[in-house]
Amino acid sequence: MVERQKNKAGRKYTVIVGEKGKTQPVKKLLYCLLAVAAVLLCLYAVYPVAKTIVARLTVETVIARESFLDQKLAVEGVVVRDEQLVRSPAGGTLHILAGEGERVAFGSPVAEIVSASGEKHLVTAPAPGVVCFSLDGWEGELQPAFLENINVSRVKEAESRLLEAKEGSEVSKGSLLCKIINNYTWYFVAEVQKDRLAELEGRKTVSVCLAFAPDTVVSAKVIGSGREKTENIILRIEQEIAGCSQVRFTGAEIITRRVKGIVVPASAVVIAGEETGVYVVRRSVVNYCPVEVVAIGGEQVVVTGISPGMPVIANPGWIKEGQKI
Repeated sequence: MVERQKNKAGRKYTVIVGEKGKTQPVKKLLYCLLAVAAVLLCLYAVYPVAKTIVARLTVETVIARESFLDQKLAVEGVVVRDEQLVRSPAGGTLHILAGEGERVAFGSPVAEIVSASGEKHLVTAPAPGVVCFSLDGWEGELQPAFLENINVSRVKEAESRLLEAKEGSEVSKGSLLCKIINNYTWYFVAEVQKDRLAELEGRKTVSVCLAFAPDTVVSAKVIGSGREKTENIILRIEQEIAGCSQVRFTGAEIITRRVKGIVVPASAVVIAGEETGVYVVRRSVVNYCPVEVVAIGGEQVVVTGISPGMPVIANPGWIKEGQKI
């Protein structure tokens, strides 16, 4: 841009306006590229250090230990007991003489019926066992004599038919009062998926953990199967478990196999093609060790190829061999 002006002497001169103060686009782009390159260089330099710090903060290690791993089969089934029903010998007012869950001997008094005329009728236990005044309606059908015909699904889906005799209630002659349970020998009939039956083939005894007593493992005898279409397995248990007399339908875990070996979390196993392995820590450095998985049970596995006491990385997602942690 050119402007013509005059000075004080009246002389004409020319002023040329320049581009002073303006940055050329090429220079601006160059500065941006240099800045990006500098940032990337810094990131490249600090990445190994940052990765090591993150690994130390997030890595989880467990000590490989020699132990037993239980392989379990989850099932649902019904509890079948030898239960003898007790009926009222006369009509009148019920007075309970034995406590719920109390163990009584044969002939022990469990209740008394007082008729309208004041006559008293003593009710005694027809067999030794545990007294239960709560009836679920399955006492007649779910008996040891009918084990092979039990339909587990029907019991599960049936509506509750609970009947409970209470102190002071009016009862009629022949009405149900309570039951006497043989709670030492009882049965568990469970449905098993057809493709899992092979795990129980040839087994005479198994260990069972029932849902209503999760801290108790009992030994059970495999006495047979029934209902071929639904693949039932019948177990006989000769051990008293607290709460057994109040339970009819329950879940359970059948221990089908117990394997001894080096136990590590299943999450620690890395699969690369056909090879499996784990990462262990030696002198703060990550090392890869090939292993063979010989048993799987829930969230744990038994492996061979490492020794007890080795620190194994349980979450190897970001870990690489040779990395320092």
